Amino acid sequence: MKCDEVCYSVCDFSKEFIQNYQNVILGQNVVDAIIVDFINYFAATECLMDLGMYTKDLRDGKILSDHKADLEKKVIYKRLSICRDNYDALGIERSIKRNSHMNWVTEQTSIDNEEALDVINAFIVAYLNSF
Repeated sequence: MKCDEVCYSVCDFSKEFIQNYQNVILGQNVVDAIIVDFINYFAATECLMDLGMYTKDLRDGKILSDHKADLEKKVIYKRLSICRDNYDALGIERSIKRNSHMNWVTEQTSIDNEEALDVINAFIVAYLNSF
């Protein structure tokens, strides 16, 4: 299992996830921004990759991963969970707004941290259940 394989697999799954996940409190643009920002953070901190994923990439239909890759669910869960906790500690809203050139979130957008964590937790659980 290579780190880039995990990143590409997570990216591919995110495209499916946003089609089915809704959060009426945050809205779709914010959900998209949270997912993309978290994936970029994961790629940078865990894999030393500049993934450069934008919210528009969630709907481009491109497949990045080799679905035959042997991904270890237990290891991935641990790494995603640690990354989620570190991402939360750094400030989710601040990160999303800092990267607003990659999403449709404006400086005026309010992002509830607990709701954002709920989105990330739902994403991690759904990703792991997709194996």
